[in-house]
Amino acid sequence: MAIEAKARRGSATPFIRISSEHQLDASGCDRLFLHVVELDRAIEEADPSNAISIAILADDIRGMVYSADRAAIEMFEACLISAGVTRTADYEDDLWVEGRSRAFDVVDGFPRITPDRAGSGVRGVQYSVDLAACEPFAILVAEIANEIGRHRDV
Repeated sequence: MAIEAKARRGSATPFIRISSEHQLDASGCDRLFLHVVELDRAIEEADPSNAISIAILADDIRGMVYSADRAAIEMFEACLISAGVTRTADYEDDLWVEGRSRAFDVVDGFPRITPDRAGSGVRGVQYSVDLAACEPFAILVAEIANEIGRHRDV
């Protein structure tokens, strides 16, 4: 199983950006989910316990990865670096508040471009998906957690 995670500004147009024809391709996995979280910049008057920075989030995930699979920590660090998140960058002042969270089951009919649908020789496809068109594929976010639990010991 695989999960494609996307974050978007809650006040932005209801689209998500897909950066390649491989991003929503379910080839090689039994099930693919799309998890979309809306984030908004925290206002100064907001309760700081409800806000999070990229640095804090990266540290929290780093700890979870390290405790679950120490060998995977290097891969996690490489992913952070490729996304431009480094320990030296100052992200502490950029605080975000999590808003609506949605999940979708990426199955036949889901609005997407995949390598087999892009056509011969077409590569590097970038596109946007209208979240309204994804609604027929909506599932409860808890379903992703249930699926992870089912595969945990596999």
